Amino acid sequence: MSSPRLCIITTNKRGYSETFVRNQIDYLPFSKLVLYNGHLPILFDWKTDTAISSVLMYKLKQKLFRSNPLFKEQYITSYLPKFLRKNKIQVVLAEFGPVGAHIQKACQKANVPLIVHFHGDDAHALRYIEKFKCYSNLVNNAEAVVCVSRTMLQALKECGFSDDQLCLIPYGIDTSFFSNANPIHSSPTFVSVGRFVDKKAPHITILAFKEVLKSIPEAQLIFIGTGPLLVACKELAQALCIDDNVKFKGVCTQEEIRQVISSARAFVMHSVTPETGEKEGTPLSILEASASGLAIISTLHAGIPDAVIHEKTGFLVNEYDYKKMAAFMVHLAQNPKLAHQMGIAGRSHIRKNYDLKEQIAKLAKVISNRHCD
Repeated sequence: MSSPRLCIITTNKRGYSETFVRNQIDYLPFSKLVLYNGHLPILFDWKTDTAISSVLMYKLKQKLFRSNPLFKEQYITSYLPKFLRKNKIQVVLAEFGPVGAHIQKACQKANVPLIVHFHGDDAHALRYIEKFKCYSNLVNNAEAVVCVSRTMLQALKECGFSDDQLCLIPYGIDTSFFSNANPIHSSPTFVSVGRFVDKKAPHITILAFKEVLKSIPEAQLIFIGTGPLLVACKELAQALCIDDNVKFKGVCTQEEIRQVISSARAFVMHSVTPETGEKEGTPLSILEASASGLAIISTLHAGIPDAVIHEKTGFLVNEYDYKKMAAFMVHLAQNPKLAHQMGIAGRSHIRKNYDLKEQIAKLAKVISNRHCD
């Protein structure tokens, strides 16, 4: 079968946390065009940052039809099929469910198969499920639907997607880059990497760490990342009088993250499902930390139980059970040998099931099998 000409359409070119999208752009072995700004009618070329349709025409039509709730989809459908045909695109990969929902009619009009890759909130959050009515139209128009965890697979089945459409392909990481942790010789330092948002609940991790300090007063907690809850978390650490033991490093490079992980005892993240219904896909930071050789302490949430084997590669607690989380943190702080053993088992599990090359190859196979000649 010939290699298809692929168009990837995504939301955000500069989202620092969307490593999984960049990996697909960089490593899928096809001739490809990449467009971004997928939530909006105007799409831009990834390389040149130029619009592929008339911005002036869009502004004029927006004034005339802004009251039409279907305006965005209708506008995309007016120009995207021409672009796809002109560039001889044979398959479209939409990153995130809402992007797929916005462009499905354009792909149908161009007679180009549509593959939709869900990543997390888009499969669970009420704001998406209600807006797109459980993706009822996409159920009929998507050739394939890619999900990253068993929890997401079930959620999309409940939306109506069939077994023939659904493909479970976990995220992949460069397992050779993250491989340098040595918890048996590390101080009782815990690290957490991720955005400061409700579903990652960094404030609950801080509450757990407050309990840890009662038994391990020399323990340290290092946060890497930024987000809307960052200031509130800093204030919480101060209010609990533990700010000397909690460090906030902000956004770091991959190399800086690797260095912090290398000197930690374990990785912690207390992911939860807030009232909005938001959920993780599978946090890449957990995969990276486990591949590095760290034990993971996290929650029974979304794709995390796929990535972390309870009592073998780490410990999992129920969402919001910060006291149980604290107990496991103390346990690993007091047992560096156990942390080391779990880290070795975790590294093996991630290499076997989350290697970047293997996961990209699985996605490439799905795309190859569904392109139009």
